[in-house]
This record gives sequence, C-alpha cells and structure tokens, in this order.
Amino acid sequence: MGYFQVTEPLGGVYRLCGEGVNYATLVCGRDGALLFDTGLGLGDIRREAEELTRLPLTVVNSHEHADHIGGNAFFPEVWMTAQCRRALTEAPLREIRERVLAAQKSLPPELEREEYLSRGCGRARRLMPGQVFDLGGRTLHVVPLPSHTAGSVGLYCPALELLLSADSVAPMVSLIWPDSLTSEGHLRMLEGLEGLRFRHMLCSHSAELMPKEALKLFRESARTLRQQDDFPYRESFYPEASGRMCLYNGEEGAAILIVKEEELEDD
Repeated sequence: MGYFQVTEPLGGVYRLCGEGVNYATLVCGRDGALLFDTGLGLGDIRREAEELTRLPLTVVNSHEHADHIGGNAFFPEVWMTAQCRRALTEAPLREIRERVLAAQKSLPPELEREEYLSRGCGRARRLMPGQVFDLGGRTLHVVPLPSHTAGSVGLYCPALELLLSADSVAPMVSLIWPDSLTSEGHLRMLEGLEGLRFRHMLCSHSAELMPKEALKLFRESARTLRQQDDFPYRESFYPEASGRMCLYNGEEGAAILIVKEEELEDD
C-alpha cells in the first residue's frame, strides 16, 4: 500500500487513514463497494480503494468539511446531501486547503500544489434520507445524524449491525460550526439512535470499533455540559470556528463536547 494506512476492523470493512487520525471507510459486498468520505485529498484515495477491491465503487460524503471531501475529485461522481452541496459552493476551499498544506509535516511527492488548491469537489448526486445502497449481501442505509452539522449523515449496515457515524457520534464531537445543532439537539439525535438495531459504530476520527453502549456515555456528556470543566478551543483549518471544549469523565468513560461560547453563558 502507499500513502494510506489500512486496517480491517470487520470482514470486508476497511479503514483508510491518510493524515493523523482521519479515516475514510470502505465497505465491500458481493457485487459492489462503497467508500464513505474521501479524506483531505492529499493522497490518491481512489487508487488505494481500487487496490483493495475491483468491485464497482460508490462514493458518499457524510458532510462538507475539508477532511471528508478532499478526494472527491478522484471519482466521476459523489453522493452528498443538498445541504452538503450548498455549503461546498459557498466555502472558501482554496483558503482552507492552503491551511491544510501548511499544517502537513510531509506531503506525497506526486501532489501538485496548484492542482490541489484549485481542485473541485466532484460531480454531485443528491443523497436522500433513507436511501439504500445495495452492495450484494450487504445494504447501506442513509441515516440522518443532525448534530456536528445540520446535514450530517451516517450509514447503517444491518448485515454487519454497524453504524458509520462520521463526526456526529464520537468520543469527541464539535458543535461550533455555523449550522451545528446545540447540545440539546445533539442529545435528541443520540436518543433517536436507540431504536436502531446495531452493535458497533465507526466514527471518522477514531480507530476504535465502538459498542452501541457508548451512546450512554455520549448522552451523559451532553446532559451534564454545564457541570464539566471547559477550556478555550479553536479549529486549526477554520480559525473562525471557536468555542469551549467540555470534558466529561464519568463511570461510563470520558468524552469531549465542543460547543459555542453562548451555550455556557448564564441565562
């Protein structure tokens, strides 16, 4: 393999990690495969995916942030929600990508700076809630996960009892984006997942295969926000996005929720 570190936490489910802790997930069925997110785009994620499988490949974006859509241009088309597509048309992508390049300790030798900075986001196909991708023996169902962004989605695989939860259900969740939900909205989203029949979760910025029971930890993190220690926080690629990092440490474990300043202001 090349630029990406590849692991296989479940049979036919591959994690492709290109930069730090930033994962795209490839799910293979009998007749097709699906790549969930495309990373920052510094390495050729299409080439890497095609080394793992020769099956026809579908690509889906969970949401519009740079570390999830950077490799879209390697593919002929990408499924994304209307919210994601609209946000990408408004985002200062060149400026964001300049920050991405500046933050890297090393870059793939084949990366062309100007091509990367001016790269598009692929031809978009509209992704709908409840949409099903049939890979043959495995289906992936689009699950709305409004939290990290209002239009964030995950993918649910009944055959594997697996939820791909992107950035909305994770040990650390950021709610400081313009269209992020509040901690109350985040909590409602987590509560709504209890009825979904899955055993495992994979999020975008953790290598761990998490059990469904982790939902209890994440709910408690949201419920007890004002009781936690909090610290200033600023996003590295988006310096205009800042807030407070709230640290939860309870019997269930530890979790972090990053919220806008006004969430912690006195009523």
